Amino acid sequence: MLALLVVLALLRADYRSQMDLAAGQAVGSSAQTFRSLLDRDVAMLSAVLETLASRDDLREALARQDRERLLELTTPLFTDLRARYGITHLNYIDAGGTILLRSQDPSNYGDKLTRTVFRIAQQTGGYGVGLDLGSTAYALRVVHPVYAASGESGQGSGVDATGPAIGHVEVGEEITHFLSIMKQQGGDDLVMLLAKDRLDHSMWAAYRARQGLSDDWDERTGYVVASATSDDLAAGLDFTAQAASLPGAGRAFSVVSGDDGRLEARGSFPITDASGAVSGVVLVEHDLTAFADRLHATQARVVAAVALITIVLAGTIVLLLNRMVFSRLRRLVEAKEPVSSGLAGGLFPASSGHGRRVDEMEWFEDQLARHRAELEFKSMLLEDATDSIVVHDFEGRIMYANTAAAAARGYTREEFLEMSVYSMVSPRSVPSFAAHMETLVQKRRVIFESEDLAKDGQAIPVEIHARLIEAHDTMMVASVIRDLTERKSAEDTIERLAYYDPLTGLANRRLFDDRLSIALAHSQDGRAVGDHVRGHRRVQGDQRFSGALCGRLRDTYDRSAAHCARP
Repeated sequence: MLALLVVLALLRADYRSQMDLAAGQAVGSSAQTFRSLLDRDVAMLSAVLETLASRDDLREALARQDRERLLELTTPLFTDLRARYGITHLNYIDAGGTILLRSQDPSNYGDKLTRTVFRIAQQTGGYGVGLDLGSTAYALRVVHPVYAASGESGQGSGVDATGPAIGHVEVGEEITHFLSIMKQQGGDDLVMLLAKDRLDHSMWAAYRARQGLSDDWDERTGYVVASATSDDLAAGLDFTAQAASLPGAGRAFSVVSGDDGRLEARGSFPITDASGAVSGVVLVEHDLTAFADRLHATQARVVAAVALITIVLAGTIVLLLNRMVFSRLRRLVEAKEPVSSGLAGGLFPASSGHGRRVDEMEWFEDQLARHRAELEFKSMLLEDATDSIVVHDFEGRIMYANTAAAAARGYTREEFLEMSVYSMVSPRSVPSFAAHMETLVQKRRVIFESEDLAKDGQAIPVEIHARLIEAHDTMMVASVIRDLTERKSAEDTIERLAYYDPLTGLANRRLFDDRLSIALAHSQDGRAVGDHVRGHRRVQGDQRFSGALCGRLRDTYDRSAAHCARP
């Protein structure tokens, strides 16, 4: 019992550890997927940017700071890029950093660009890449200088590093759609939060108004919700208190049980902008129900095995102690030694001498070894038995199965232990199987025939000897299952030989007599006899009994029998 309690405590601790590990892996996987989407779209935006920077007409219009020409050339181009790649920003900037044209908002221009991504491109003369927290959402931006002459360098086409830059081109996309992609790939619910201290309240309120939503600025602490796949998840984290301490791969905070009984792992990972500052966070809710069910099933089998071993060992020890006590008492009587004095000194009194103690310990060790060998022999018999032996609970979970049970149905031992006993039964036999299980509860032992289903879909007729067993207040069903395929085939062969001619395959006189006696017993007159015989023509070969023969059945009995036996 103590060993069982220790095992249960260890399993409970292992369950918590496994669930925490699975939750952390789920959050880390979401963070890795987010970074992979960023890398993919950076490559896509860079390719678009190289194509734009290589066009002579765009480069010439940018050099002349001709907004009208840039707008004329860019409008159809931006429309196509937005439809094809989801690009939401396409900006042209002069050499001094002033916005010449926002293709997505042509009327808004003339302001100085101070974003970190632009400063990186301006300082390095190459690509500036990174996330930028705008007024309402995160945007992935790529900026690159444009030079007066086309050339080739390590930076890509459209670059001549020896001359001055005539301006910059910036392309970008909002990344809120990343959440829907991640949900489709992993099934997780996600929420993207933006830091309030990095946003402008008035611009956020205007954005919410354009969306037909109320201003939720004062309802949030430290963050606002930019996008979500679940409306119920957003209240799960205090941004200012926890986001700053998050590792780059994120962290799982809790495993909670939902209203629908599901187990959900919740955690988050930070979003870092181009300046390296944490300006947002993504909340993750991952469903761990299936993982928890598999873990429970595995631990249930371990508990069942430990309980069985504990019962066997306890029974063995009790049996050995009983034999030791009765053997000692018998020797005391044979030696005419007073029982009372022996009991007063204990089961092994000191007066009995050192030699007697050695004999009793040798006898105990011999008995223990014999019982251990007997247990190993019985275990070997179970594993090598040709009949299937299965132990399961009333919910159908299989706790034990010998090798024959899995092999007879085409499964490996591991596959079979993962199954439910009800999925092993043929669908048409499930109702009768369930009824026999109810009978088993009342009678504690039952024998019945059923039909099992092999892995390849073949039906197997079986005979089941089932009985109830109890282990630690848990009722289980122990069944010996015998394959009846050969017996059913033999019965069909015997019936065929008894009632049909082996040479012609036609019904013989014995079948005729059998059908005739049945018909006569249920008929009231000669016509009923003829109708009944005609009703039994479903047997193969009965087509030879013509309507005329059956009509004159009483008069032509011998002739009809001879006619049926004739090839």
